[in-house]
Amino acid sequence: MSDDQPAEEFRRVTAAAMRAIAERDDITLVYGSEARLVDNQARLPVPSRDFTEAEVAALRGEADAMALRLRFHDEDVHSTRAPQGENARAVFESLERVRCEALGSRMMAGVATNLRAALEEKCDAFGYTRVNVRDDAPLSEAIGLMVREKLTGEKLPEGGEQLVSLWRDWVNDKVDTDFDKLADCIDDQEAYAAALTDLLVELELIDEQSEATEQQEGEQGEDAEEQDAEDADSEDADMEGVSAEMSGSESSEMEEMDVEDGDESMSEQGQEEMMPGTGDEDGEQSENQRRPDGSGPGGSREPMYKPYTVEYDEVVEAEELCDPDELARLRHHL
Repeated sequence: MSDDQPAEEFRRVTAAAMRAIAERDDITLVYGSEARLVDNQARLPVPSRDFTEAEVAALRGEADAMALRLRFHDEDVHSTRAPQGENARAVFESLERVRCEALGSRMMAGVATNLRAALEEKCDAFGYTRVNVRDDAPLSEAIGLMVREKLTGEKLPEGGEQLVSLWRDWVNDKVDTDFDKLADCIDDQEAYAAALTDLLVELELIDEQSEATEQQEGEQGEDAEEQDAEDADSEDADMEGVSAEMSGSESSEMEEMDVEDGDESMSEQGQEEMMPGTGDEDGEQSENQRRPDGSGPGGSREPMYKPYTVEYDEVVEAEELCDPDELARLRHHL
């Protein structure tokens, strides 16, 4: 068995599991530098040559998290409800991810195990156990862990508990409901987003009035786009009717003009035959008029475009942009 076969088998099995969890058949899984989801293409870090059970569980947890997002997340609702402020948006993104993962953990015990392994690996990788000051502890991650604890009922790993301890008192002083509203509407993304907006107001990360104005403007913008599309369709239909009427009228006019042009052409032809001159001169002049500059007989045509500089040109090999499996797959499509 070659060294690549275990990794390829892991990729194949994990991709099949993702499709089953997400309830979608169009998911593709490739290896790359970091875990990432773009549309229906998931990317996982390349496993080590002798990957351990802990590494396998963590990678499966990353894959399960992406599959759950594809299943439970509506991007239109998310983009409409998301706040504009950087900190508020980071918390909003973190808690939406937690919602999707909590739904999967409640439904499938194996998924819950994989997600815990991925969380433990993340806490170790970021060194959360060594964070001792709030400035080094991301608020979005801390609140995400607190909400995860509430929605799943699971104990946080050591690194996660250390991170949360730096923010728990500050959050509890501002939030009275202990995230109850989020837990009550976890199945409804629209209601969850509304409750999350209220939470951000309580945390003083957004202003209630300004946020309501932004959401109203966003909804009005969507309504305006829909109205513009309807108006455009109506105008297109009107223009088609006008175009049909004009084409009939223009057709009659063109027929009359063709008859007149034919009479004039016959008259001009007779006059030219009566005028003195050499036919060669006329032919040469006509030919020169048809040729662009620099393309005369025996001449070479100059290039139409010259680059200003090639100093910054760069050639990147395909092998540097994606892993061998992905490259082979793309070449197969070609």
